[in-house]
Amino acid sequence: MNNHCIELAGGSKSTGIVLGRGTAKVCVQTSDGEPREVSLDNVLYIPSYRQNIFSVLAATEKGATVNFTPTSAELVAPNGTSRTTFDISRSGKLYYLNSVVNNTGDSHSIKEWHEILGHCNVKDVIKLETVVEGMKISGKSDFSCDVCTMGKMTQSFSRHSDVRATKPLELVHCDLCGPIQPVAKDGFKYAISFVDGFSSATTVYFLRQQQ
Repeated sequence: MNNHCIELAGGSKSTGIVLGRGTAKVCVQTSDGEPREVSLDNVLYIPSYRQNIFSVLAATEKGATVNFTPTSAELVAPNGTSRTTFDISRSGKLYYLNSVVNNTGDSHSIKEWHEILGHCNVKDVIKLETVVEGMKISGKSDFSCDVCTMGKMTQSFSRHSDVRATKPLELVHCDLCGPIQPVAKDGFKYAISFVDGFSSATTVYFLRQQQ
């Protein structure tokens, strides 16, 4: 796909911009305002293009017929089984189809809007639909969010000691603090504490140096 060359009627050529190929279904509006779903085969996926490009050459090679007027285009299916007229506009050497209907637009499920809005709470997301122009919520069913669940979880700690002393000085806890600012009058910069694990007796010593 990287070697596929795209040439437009305007004369521009691009290579290496096609990322995929497949079948696409789009909803278009005819000149009389009626929506119609059209299935397009061998569609090229080019996300860098801002507009959807329709290849007349590809359509005619499939047996279809395309008739142009200054303001409309008529697409005739192979063997004349159906005819559809669309409104178009011309810019330079390119024709633009003005009647492509965006079925989704800004419509997403409540879960998708929740994620788009940085995991905003559901009640506020629903309120936004009435004040944000173009925002549509397609589904409001309950859902679970693993990210929110994990973010609200608290870390648990074991409050039970793994080892308990059975006699004095069998287990002594030690902690060193410093350097302390300002330095004490006698030049002490550190404080070291010893706690007996059996009797909880605590002794604190002051040190001028760490070693």
